[in-house]
Amino acid sequence: INAEYGVTDKLGLHALRNRKEDALAAKEEESAKKEEELKRLVEKQKTMEGNIADLEVSLGSATEKATSLDRAKKKLEGELKRFEDELETERKAKAALDKSLRGKEAELKDANAKIQE
Repeated sequence: INAEYGVTDKLGLHALRNRKEDALAAKEEESAKKEEELKRLVEKQKTMEGNIADLEVSLGSATEKATSLDRAKKKLEGELKRFEDELETERKAKAALDKSLRGKEAELKDANAKIQE
């Protein structure tokens, strides 16, 4: 008989043992639930780590593409600048030719006028 817990008869001792077993079972059940929750969280963490790794790969790829597009843009800007410079040179040449042509036309008119005299 267990006087330490205030139990002095066999029936009380049996009830005390049942309460202890119930408490132990409840703690084991709680521990099992916590373990399952921990496993679930570990799986969730692994999934998130995998997603992060995928995002890092995607970010790296996007960065490479952005760098490549930037290079292509700079190349096209250079080609456009060169084309604009060539176009300006051609405009100046045309203006010079137009001026020369007007000069020749004036000379021709003068020459015609002298012939008419």
